[in-house]
Formats: sequence, C-alpha cells, structure tokens
Amino acid sequence: MSEGAGLLLLVVGLGGLGATGALAACCLRLRSPIEYLLASYLLAWLWLVALTFALSPARWLTRGTLLAGIAVGLGIVLVAWIRLGRPRAPGLGPALVRCRDSLRAPAVAILVACLAVAAVYIVALAFFTPSNDQDALEYHLARAALWKQQHGLGHVDGADDARLNLFPPNAEIGQLATMLLAGRDRYATLPQLLAYVALVLSVAGLARRVSFGVKEAAFSAAAFATLPIVVVQAPSAMNDLVVGSFLTAAAYFGLATRRATTIALAVGVALAVGTKLTAFVALPTLALVFAIGHPRRRWPLLLVAIAAGCLVGSVWFAVNLVETGGLGTDVPNQPNQSADLEPSVLAVTSLRLALSVLDMSGAPGPYALVFIAAAIGLAIAGLVQLRRSRGGGALLLAAALTAAVVAIPVVWDVVVRVVFKLALFAGGHSLTDRFGWRLNTKAEPLVGGYGPLALVLLAAATIAVVTLWRRRRLPVLAVALAAAPLTVLVTLAAAVS
Repeated sequence: MSEGAGLLLLVVGLGGLGATGALAACCLRLRSPIEYLLASYLLAWLWLVALTFALSPARWLTRGTLLAGIAVGLGIVLVAWIRLGRPRAPGLGPALVRCRDSLRAPAVAILVACLAVAAVYIVALAFFTPSNDQDALEYHLARAALWKQQHGLGHVDGADDARLNLFPPNAEIGQLATMLLAGRDRYATLPQLLAYVALVLSVAGLARRVSFGVKEAAFSAAAFATLPIVVVQAPSAMNDLVVGSFLTAAAYFGLATRRATTIALAVGVALAVGTKLTAFVALPTLALVFAIGHPRRRWPLLLVAIAAGCLVGSVWFAVNLVETGGLGTDVPNQPNQSADLEPSVLAVTSLRLALSVLDMSGAPGPYALVFIAAAIGLAIAGLVQLRRSRGGGALLLAAALTAAVVAIPVVWDVVVRVVFKLALFAGGHSLTDRFGWRLNTKAEPLVGGYGPLALVLLAAATIAVVTLWRRRRLPVLAVALAAAPLTVLVTLAAAVS
C-alpha cells in the first residue's frame, strides 16, 4: 500500500473514532466546551481500547476488522444520539472569542507565540524523524509491532524483555491502531501528540474549576505546554503524556457536580490504569482533592466511580494473572520499581524526589543568564509601579524568584550532599546506588525535567494561592490543587523506592 493510501485510511479511521467520541459526548449533554472536548477524547479512546480487546482473543485484529469495528461503534452511537433527541454540543464560538481576547495579556501572548514556534518543531520531529528513544524502541513500539504481527493483544512468546508483556497496553493500543491503518510506524507518535493537546485543555479546565478567569486559565495552560519534559515528550512514541492526559481529565471531571461528568471520571480512571502502573500513584491525590472539593454526600458516588474505573482498567492485570500467575506489577530487572515502606527509606526517597524538582533542563550554563535579564526587567517594572503608588510588590517578588534560578546549581550542590549522607545513613549503598546524583541539564524524554521555570511558577503559585485563599478570594480547592504535587511525591516515594 502506498503511503498516501495509508494516510487516507488513517484519517478515515481516526475521523470515525473522533466522530464516535463526539456523538457520545453529545449524549452526556455536557455544558462547557472543555468538558465536551475532553469527554470526546476519552470516549473515543475507550471505544478503541474496547474494540481492540474484543478482536484480540480470536486473532481477528486487522486493518479491515478495525475499520469495521470503528464503523459499527459510530453506527451504535449515532442511533443512540438520534433516540435521545439529537442533543447538540456546546457552542465553541464564544469560547474561542474569549481565548482570542486573552491574547491581549502580554504574558499569554508571549507564551502562545513560543508555543506556535515549538509546535512546528514538535510536528516535524513527530512525523519526519524516526523514534530513537530507548524505551520507545525497547518496548513501546516493539510490542505494538508484535501485536500487529500476531493480529491481537497478548503475551509474546519468547520475549526477552518483561515489559513487552507485563505493562498495561492502552498507549501502545493507540500506536498499534496507527500502524494498522497507515501500514507503517510514521504516525505512532499520534497518541502522545493528542494527549499533549488534551493535557493543555485539562490544565485550563482545572484553572476554571477553581474560579480563575479565562486569561489566567490560558496562561496556566500555555505555561504548562512550554515546560521542557512536556515539549520533548509530545513527539515521542512513549506513554507518559497519555497517562497524564487521562488522569488530569479525570481530575477535571471529578470536580464537577453532574452525574454525566462522573461517568467521564470513571472512564478517565479506567484508561489511566490501563496505560501505566504509576496511575495508581495519583489516585490517592485525586481522592483527596475530590474530598476537599465536594460535600460529603458526594463522596460515595465519586469513590464508586474511581473503583469502577480501576476495575475496568485492570483487564490487563487479569491477562497477566492467566499467563504468568501474577499481576505483573513486579517487573524483573526493574528493582527501582518496587515498594519499600521502611520509614528511613521512605523519608530519603521523598527528599530525593523533592530534590529532583531542582532542574535546569532547557537552561543549562550560560543560558540561565536569560533569567537574570528577565529579573532585571521585572524589578525595573516593579520599582516604576512603586513610584507611581500603584503597588509593585508582586513584580518585585517575581523578579526575586526569577533571579533565584541562577542559584539552582549552588543549592543543588549543598542540598544533594545532605540528602546523599542521609541516604547512606538510612539504607547504605544499596539505596544511594539507585539514584543519579547530578543536576539535570538535558531536555530529553527519559531524563528531562520540568525546567527552572516550573520551579519559579510552583513557588509563586503556591504563595499566591495561599494568600488569596486566606483573603477568601479563592476556594480551599485551590489550596488542595497547589498541594497536589507534594502529595503525589510522597505517594510515589511509598510506591517506588
């Protein structure tokens, strides 16, 4: 098959999945454009995963059966949509106008301009260069190709890497679909690219959930979209953004108050659990945020939705149980992916993970001087504001936080010595050998971080949220979301030592 014909079939197949998700989302009668778009995304993914699992036991998974299954799903949802009175999607026009108006804010306009440039690079890297990331080559793409060869999901006989069989498969199901439809692996990065867009929408939606305006939501989404690890993961054939998109969408729907959004919450949890084991790490934080954001009478329904999502999303663990006699949560030759709840180990692991937030990816060495220049500009603007008696304290604080970026290497050298000695004291060399003790400066999918800007934003946002909450200008839910990185860090330390 020619590449043009394969691309056409890929567009037809993805278009059918998108239409299925969009019509199903209409049936939920959601009110906001972000709710509608994210529900469409989740429901399209749900049908693809369900269809792939259904066709696999008899080894019927081919291009023809996949397209037929997509058509059947679209037909079923179309009939349901007609019988429910042809509910319409919420209008996107007013939302687009508000987004356009938010570009009048200089901070938003600058970030969006950076994103426009980055988007060209991301798309070029995704579609016109071969995947060369270690994990993508070792098991993400490999397992999708092997499933394509055997016409269905399932354990691969003779696999010399346990990850080919044991890890949850949802992201690779998306890669498999692109391989089947297009006849090649050029478009296997599409799941991560679509997840990138869904993550940006979810971040904006979460900002709106806690009473921020459109301008503030646009800034938060654009800032997230420019973080180094997010940008370099977007064009990769990996699964981190995919699981992140499902979890953030679940968080967004879980903070709503309608029963229809509870369905979307369960779907998001199910898809996340079926994508990566670390999804379980985020669930306690989700439950905590929901408990703070809702009255007690809604807690049982939310817990049922999370439990149902976990149950539905755990199908692959049942496959592992049948094939190996275990759930597949302990992967051979992956000693760092195991739990150690000894208090000293847990404390040191938490400190080590917190230390990893100090990150210079995207701004190593002399490039950090850009932050000094930005700090000088902010300080001048703050002093001008003070002279005009219009405040300026916030700008001066922002200047101080921005200038502090150049001190990250110094802080790292001091703090890492303390944490390393604590690790020696707590667990000996067996604990310290599991960690890299160098300040990261690389923006790469496997070793990159969130960059120095993320640290500045995290500190500034935490201070701002707590201050506004104490002044009763923000709900306590905003504080819970600001604390979420800390709770995830502790949970991760307990799960992965």
